[in-house]
Amino acid sequence: MENKQIYTSRDLPLVATLVVLKFPILGIDFQIEGARQKPVGYWNFEKTKNLDETVNKVYQKKLSVEPMEFALTMRNLLSQLNNQYKSPRSEWNQ
Repeated sequence: MENKQIYTSRDLPLVATLVVLKFPILGIDFQIEGARQKPVGYWNFEKTKNLDETVNKVYQKKLSVEPMEFALTMRNLLSQLNNQYKSPRSEWNQ
């Protein structure tokens, strides 16, 4: 059985870019952070050479995506994050 390496990010614009470029999200983890002790979402992706190269291009500002698709993806990711956190079945609401 192959052991997958996971790349995790809480950087919403980066995550949106990866989703627009068709990198599948494996899941969202939450961690309590900050002075107000609020849960912060971390998106998980399978770590691959292609993903690493893409992340580097994003941070080097050598990559662009279609602006409308990017904006819609950002909105969808925030909605997904809020829905998972606020779900009555969420461990955060127990």
